[in-house]
Amino acid sequence: MLSEKPLSGNADQARAIRTAAGHAPGRIVEAFHYLHHPIHHRLRELVVSGALGDLRRVDLVLATPPPPDTDPRWSWELSGGATMDLGCYVLDAARSLGSWIGAAPRVVSVDATGGWATAPLVHLSIGPLRGDARGRHRPRRLGGHRGLDRRVLPDGRTAPAPHLTFEQVYDYGMLETIPVQAVPLRLYNIAALHSGGLLEGFTRAEALAELAETSTDPHPLAEAAAAHAMADNWYAMHAVDLLIEAGADPELIQDYASGSG
Repeated sequence: MLSEKPLSGNADQARAIRTAAGHAPGRIVEAFHYLHHPIHHRLRELVVSGALGDLRRVDLVLATPPPPDTDPRWSWELSGGATMDLGCYVLDAARSLGSWIGAAPRVVSVDATGGWATAPLVHLSIGPLRGDARGRHRPRRLGGHRGLDRRVLPDGRTAPAPHLTFEQVYDYGMLETIPVQAVPLRLYNIAALHSGGLLEGFTRAEALAELAETSTDPHPLAEAAAAHAMADNWYAMHAVDLLIEAGADPELIQDYASGSG
């Protein structure tokens, strides 16, 4: 049985499900999609292999724009709120990381602030690691990040994970590609959010403003446009048109699409 996340609304329900599953054939699986994403597999490889050195701290944040007030994810009866909608991801990610280093996460303390839109800030101990975990709904403006941002801090170095996106056309080198190539990926996402109607009320003017805030360089704009041009979705050409209006050069788009950009 495949269950939507989170598996239950509280610990008692989870124990009841575990007991029932133990006496039934088959398996029950909680639908955390990130566990099967190549970025997650690459992060595990880097951690387990020791390529990151001695791990000291891990911070996990999942942030998305808030759903409308009428969305069932806010329902008290359905155990709604940011903790169950987003916070369950970061807590599960902490457990996943713990399994890689042979240590279960332990809650050290919890700070509850921000109301329904922000899950409590959970301070964790994972074996020798210390860390924080939080899920939160941000205002509609994208404001910098959208997706699961995992950052493992080894000896004075960082290894940010590119954010999980609606549609990743390019392989951006997984964890080894950081700030430069993150720009066209963010431009791609902004265009997708508007052109695909993926963010309610996100107007063309707002999208152009977000694009300008991210970059006015025609090269990353063209790279993002080329990714949309090669995508198999109904809004791709609308996204390309938006990025051209934002400053993407059509000739550069062709170069990136052909691999010569």
